[in-house]
Amino acid sequence: MNTMNKYKFKIVTRNNIVIDKLVIAGIDFENARSKLDQMYRYCEVTEWSIEDNLKQDSTDFDKVLDLITRTE
Repeated sequence: MNTMNKYKFKIVTRNNIVIDKLVIAGIDFENARSKLDQMYRYCEVTEWSIEDNLKQDSTDFDKVLDLITRTE
């Protein structure tokens, strides 16, 4: 099973607008960069870094249900 990583980008759009802290999830850098290119065509990446791994949130349904239906 491939783990997803968060990639944080700082880009300059084709209209010279700087976007900082743009976070995209991807299996690897190429996957995240491909997603970035789909959203912001012809952008220039000025910085990028890898954030901590995304974790699968496995919330216990019973605990949530108890919290919702709890009476005091």
